Amino acid sequence: MAVNRGASGVLQWAQAHPLLSVWILAFLVRVAAVLVAHRLIPEYLVAADTVGSYLPIARGLAEGRGFLLEGNEYIATRIPPLFPLWLSIWLRLFPGELPLLALGIANAAWRATGCLFLYRLSRAAFGERAAAWSTLVYLLDPWEALWVGYVLKESLTLPLFLFGVWQLSRLHADPTHRRALLAGAAAGLAVLARYPSLVLWPAGLLLLFLARSPGGESAPLHRRSSALLAVLFTAGMLVPLSPWLARNWRVTGFPVLSTEFIGRYLYTSNSPEKIRETGGYADTEGLNTAILQADNRRRKVLESESASFQRAVGGIFGDPMNFLLRLGSKVVNMWRPTFGTASPRNLLFLGGPYLLFLALSLAGLVTAWRRRIPCAVIVTPLGILVLLHLVFWAEIRNRQYLMPLLYCFAGLFLATYVRPRDSRPEERPGADGAAD
Repeated sequence: MAVNRGASGVLQWAQAHPLLSVWILAFLVRVAAVLVAHRLIPEYLVAADTVGSYLPIARGLAEGRGFLLEGNEYIATRIPPLFPLWLSIWLRLFPGELPLLALGIANAAWRATGCLFLYRLSRAAFGERAAAWSTLVYLLDPWEALWVGYVLKESLTLPLFLFGVWQLSRLHADPTHRRALLAGAAAGLAVLARYPSLVLWPAGLLLLFLARSPGGESAPLHRRSSALLAVLFTAGMLVPLSPWLARNWRVTGFPVLSTEFIGRYLYTSNSPEKIRETGGYADTEGLNTAILQADNRRRKVLESESASFQRAVGGIFGDPMNFLLRLGSKVVNMWRPTFGTASPRNLLFLGGPYLLFLALSLAGLVTAWRRRIPCAVIVTPLGILVLLHLVFWAEIRNRQYLMPLLYCFAGLFLATYVRPRDSRPEERPGADGAAD
């Protein structure tokens, strides 16, 4: 009896504090995942790109030598700054080696915060029950649990990206000047953690074009209002980006985001010589790296980008069939259940739930389409990001940015078809979008 009363009290408290309840549950699940990872795979927890790029810059920052890679400011420009800054804080607190367990628990706390942004995004689009289901699916995703214990930029970037998408949903629901600035600032922060988060800019502009007049009117925004909001959204992005752009202007002579951008990534991901990966990883095997190293030595960012872009386009049009086959291999490489070298146990525990949750998400997409539920705030960044990874780099690790958005649709499907017998019709989806 006492146990029942206690459980009932906990349930009532959770219902009265849904956001805090979501965060606590997500944090506990992720801490458990961190402890399991430290028990089973401690030697693999520092990712290869962390060792090769982010950690050396972080050590230089912690030791007061500046933002340098290979002793060079120019080369370091290709690394987004937030993750090295984050690691440098830990190296100052714990000189020597990174405190992997403490860092893992910090990852758990921050990624649990990302669950809150997913919950609010899904609630704004599809309602309370769908948000609860979306978050539950995200909590049960073993891939998400796997990544938490690793020292890699996604644990910092992914919650920032979800925060940016949620702010775009608020702007779309109630397009005001203040929200345009805030959404832009959120997008700018996400870009400083991972350059492909720049997709939030075209996504935001498109959502402003699709937005309706504030105050419940059904008419589209006036062109002049849309233009002003787009300017404010872009200005908001430039607020956090400006110090980084100013630093790069000093180093390269141009206010560029990175010395390796569209041209370089288009070439390195679509070069005819590069092997077509299908095992879940993305690497540079077969790529002519001598050309890239020569570009780096010249340290002329615009010439390097232009040359890489021309090489990429020349290769694509010179052998279009190879390019189409490469696109197909990228689909396989990014969306396969697990890595090609994985064990049967890995396939069972990681691949099985992934296939189930992906099926639920696709079923939710069909449900939204058939019921004509407005969901542009989710589909727009999701679609642009899918296309981005199709054209550029694509691997299982990059799915981390896509799956939370897909799980919004899994939540919609489950909320629609898994209902208690005595349940009443749910509130209209999206009704709380402006309130968030």
